[in-house]
Amino acid sequence: MGNGTSKRKSNRPSAKKRRQDKIKLNKSVSIDVSDAGMIKRQDTETIEAIKKDLNEHPEIFVLNNVLLCTMFLKNYQDDFFQTTQKLKGPLDKFWEPHLIVEKANKNVIYQPAHGPKKGVAEPLVTRRIYVPLLEYVQVFSLFDDQDDALSSKSRYQVRIEESNRHGFVKLRRLNEEKASSNLKENNSNEDIPVMITSNNSGGSDSDSTATSNVLALGNPHLIKDQTDEGPLEYCFAYRKIKKPDVDIQIEEMDHENLKDEDVYDTVSYLTSRKFMKYFQNRLFKNQVARQLGIVQYEIDNATVDDHVPGKVFCNLRNDIGCCYPVEVVPCLRTSWPLKETQEFLQDRYGKFQWPTQAMVNEIKKMDCALVPKGYSRKKRVKSRDTDLDWEIQFPLAERYLESQLSSQQIKCYLVLLCIYKEYIEPHTKNCGIVPEHFLNLIFWECERDCKSWPEHRLGFRLTRIIRLFSESLSRRHEKNYFIRNKNIFKGISRSRMEFANEAFHRIRQSPVMAIIRAIRNIRNITSSFYPRLDFKQLQDILYKNDWEEVEYIPTNYDNISVSIKSFTKKPKYSDAVRQLNHVKERQLRMKLLEVKDKGKEKNDIFHFYNNINTRRDSCDSIKDDWQCEKRFGRQKKIALLKFFISNYINIAKKSYKISTQRQTLFYAKQASYLTKILEEENQLFAEELAGFHHEIKNLEDKAINGMVSNMDSDGSFDVLNLTSLSEQDEVEEDLSKLDNLVVASERVRVTEYSGPERLHHQLKQNKIHIRNLNEFSDKYNALNIIDT
Repeated sequence: MGNGTSKRKSNRPSAKKRRQDKIKLNKSVSIDVSDAGMIKRQDTETIEAIKKDLNEHPEIFVLNNVLLCTMFLKNYQDDFFQTTQKLKGPLDKFWEPHLIVEKANKNVIYQPAHGPKKGVAEPLVTRRIYVPLLEYVQVFSLFDDQDDALSSKSRYQVRIEESNRHGFVKLRRLNEEKASSNLKENNSNEDIPVMITSNNSGGSDSDSTATSNVLALGNPHLIKDQTDEGPLEYCFAYRKIKKPDVDIQIEEMDHENLKDEDVYDTVSYLTSRKFMKYFQNRLFKNQVARQLGIVQYEIDNATVDDHVPGKVFCNLRNDIGCCYPVEVVPCLRTSWPLKETQEFLQDRYGKFQWPTQAMVNEIKKMDCALVPKGYSRKKRVKSRDTDLDWEIQFPLAERYLESQLSSQQIKCYLVLLCIYKEYIEPHTKNCGIVPEHFLNLIFWECERDCKSWPEHRLGFRLTRIIRLFSESLSRRHEKNYFIRNKNIFKGISRSRMEFANEAFHRIRQSPVMAIIRAIRNIRNITSSFYPRLDFKQLQDILYKNDWEEVEYIPTNYDNISVSIKSFTKKPKYSDAVRQLNHVKERQLRMKLLEVKDKGKEKNDIFHFYNNINTRRDSCDSIKDDWQCEKRFGRQKKIALLKFFISNYINIAKKSYKISTQRQTLFYAKQASYLTKILEEENQLFAEELAGFHHEIKNLEDKAINGMVSNMDSDGSFDVLNLTSLSEQDEVEEDLSKLDNLVVASERVRVTEYSGPERLHHQLKQNKIHIRNLNEFSDKYNALNIIDT
């Protein structure tokens, strides 16, 4: 036994080496090669996935990289933290549903290069402001205490009643005694209409049944030209409703001499149409606009639209005097409608849930808004009672769920808004399909699958969302996320639905060019934001097919410009000047041949190109009918790889200045992946590839050292999400193997300003446990040594 023990002791070093190789770097820190090998294996898997897209799905490869190079937010981590802090604070007087998306408006604007709104700069998302009017009308549900209604300080009290339309309610006045006295003074009981209770009532105004092929535009009216229809008391309308027990008591009544009062009770309801008139003519002009900071000139030019009820459209000026559009939505505040949202509130099953049960419980505590949007602009007998309908909307729940979206999901939503502004909005004028429909779709997609949103392969998810939305348009049906028996397309005319359906059908035919056409209109507000893609350069690469004769490869690295032909053929002359003259002469011959093939004379060359340049001023250079090749040629692959590598390096440099170290490292790694693929495609010009590798390595080192420095200085926790480049549904499984790459929570020094909440939010985002970040720095360096 003693000999056995001695034998184990003598063999212990070699056995340990077989189990786990260790090398020592710098301050004799022990490095676990197995962890470094795992990182290397993950990198290899990511590179193979990118290569597969490049070789088998070239269109998706381009789209993935275009989306990855498109930036809307400076620092999502900070934006997320600021938003969650605001949500924890007291509720503002005015409600705004898009807190995170509003931050994108501070970084970029949407300015079309072509089309009806050419050159007009607008925010990507129109700011929407809900105005709860609790001091005028207080809403009670059927379950609220009657004593609360009696003690209310509001001018009027109403109680919710069900409507025949899903997602709408009626508001019945509570103090019926006063209403009855007004009825006797101002109305004849015989003139009061009977409330229609059939399930088909009011359906005609909300179905998409318009058969006109002409796309009807909005019909805006200036508020200052509208007629004041009287005080708030005039906003109530009277209806006769059948008494609940009249059928049972009919035999005991004088049924031969029945009167209206024997069968019906007369009650009053708050009408949405008249209340909207009251708001726009009195409250908005005299009170609300001033509170929002709207100047008199903009108040005079504020409009309402018959086709878009429930909103006031106006402009608000920012601190430097620039105008931007806003939508002011009057509403009444009420508690969460449990019955209407029963399906949304039910338990969810599965490993990954969105929203989680904790999120749902938080949402149930939130108020919702009743918007005066139910009335129809068409005056029909059957749609008479729609004037009494109020639409249930969820601005507080929307902004809460929006704050729970990942940066990838937010980016998909913003790209959809770009598509909307390019293809839909200029032709529909806020009628029909609106941005809220796209947010509804994003919520549904997150609930179906909240994990598979890989940032470096977002094109797959976006094309799926576009396909699903196109199919919903074809069916003319999409469920509201909160009230799931409500069709959000109900009420949109058939002509507008068909227009949107045709637009999305065209987008599906050529998604890359359609999306590029939309997002190229994004302009940076300040020069300190991330660099934009050179879409003209990208188009030149995608459109060219004769790469064997074209001497052009775009690259931004050290102003290098190398012809493709030079990769496969040595220069004709060793003298650079003679070689340059030779190249220019050959290019001129090629132009002459092109003109000759088109039946033009030699003297028409310059006139031909001048005409092209003239047309570009007014014609879009993007080809809607462009069809991507099934496989890219080798030279086109090289050009695309160099194009995106340069952009990733530039974004990584800017991220180091204005964003997180994690994002810097992410884009540096993405550039590294493409550089390794480029090295396989093009083994020549090793000096240029070495330049890419050197610059990427410097960025990676700066990012990692910055993360360590942040930990040592003020306790900030900027942790690299090692698996952010892997499929999100494999995150937890992969991270369970990275026990030695985490940081000890007891060593994290959290400042009083940030508090443990900031650490918690960042840990939740990165999904990484805590142990020692300094070890990670050395292990990452160890990986580089292994590679060499």
